[in-house]
Amino acid sequence: MRIDLAAIAANWRRVRAVVPDAAVAAVLKRDAYGLGLEPVARALAAQGCRTFFVADAGEGRRLRQVSREAEIFVLDPLGNGPVADFVPVIGSLDDLASTAPGPVALLVDSGIGRLGLTGADVAQLAAEPLRLDGRDLRLVMTQLAGFNRPDDPANRQQLAAFRALAAKLPSAPLSAASSSFAFAGRPWHLDLVRVGSALFGIRTADVPGYDPEPVVRVEAPVVAVRSLAPGEALGYYRRRTDRPTRIATLALGYADGLPSGFTEHAAAFVDGQPAPFVAEATMTLTTIDVTGFPPDRPAPGDWTEVIGPNQDANAVGSMLGLNPNRLLAALGAGLRRHYTAAPGVGR
Repeated sequence: MRIDLAAIAANWRRVRAVVPDAAVAAVLKRDAYGLGLEPVARALAAQGCRTFFVADAGEGRRLRQVSREAEIFVLDPLGNGPVADFVPVIGSLDDLASTAPGPVALLVDSGIGRLGLTGADVAQLAAEPLRLDGRDLRLVMTQLAGFNRPDDPANRQQLAAFRALAAKLPSAPLSAASSSFAFAGRPWHLDLVRVGSALFGIRTADVPGYDPEPVVRVEAPVVAVRSLAPGEALGYYRRRTDRPTRIATLALGYADGLPSGFTEHAAAFVDGQPAPFVAEATMTLTTIDVTGFPPDRPAPGDWTEVIGPNQDANAVGSMLGLNPNRLLAALGAGLRRHYTAAPGVGR
């Protein structure tokens, strides 16, 4: 996996350009969506990002090594150790009671039905303000269910519900918008926009202006090439070739994060031309049909493009009916990562 830190920096600048009226935070949960928390955080810090969201305290400690002055919100305050150096995001009265005095953020459920303080919880906090005694309320936030459809009327209903609930709490900055809402206009921005997908080249919604630069390329090396005669077996299930076929075997499989269905819908690219996958993906190998290519292309040691200019993560997600963020997280966890950067963008 080749990760373009300069593209991440450019995508940050694009978001900042459409959100002049609010602060912007980078969401780096789960190792920056599989792209590597530390190098991504350094690239964003070099652009002036000072607010981050991470999955747990373990990621918070890693991020703190990159930036001593950053404000770090921890989405799972019970995970992986103490959060004394961070801002825990609290989504229940029980969690609030078990959190030491200090800075906190409150997650309010405005209609997603998953996590967050309910309307009854907020009413109880309003009636018993001592529950927040000793807490420095840094943020009140919610999640909008229709992240991929910002124009869905249900989002407006959620936003109104969130504002009404937040009005019952002590005054604090408000946050509801994720990547797609950054491009949907100022009514969504409130005080803080939380951006993940847009930084990493993922287009989660069809919104004008939401066109991030590609960040990720995935390349797989050819480890063997052989010619098969008609009727020869290929793969575990001994499928038979129906014509003279030239097969290239790639060092890429499902253990590297290749999702189910990838080889049925996507392709690999050799010299910019598509080569269809054949047979099934195994744990560490896949095969492509290169019959129509010149006799010396590809050769063992050559690299093929699996995700890149000819077939980006958004296109693959559309082919598979899969959120492209899932694709990044799986491949990022399984593949070796290499970083490229322009001058001034930290590796």
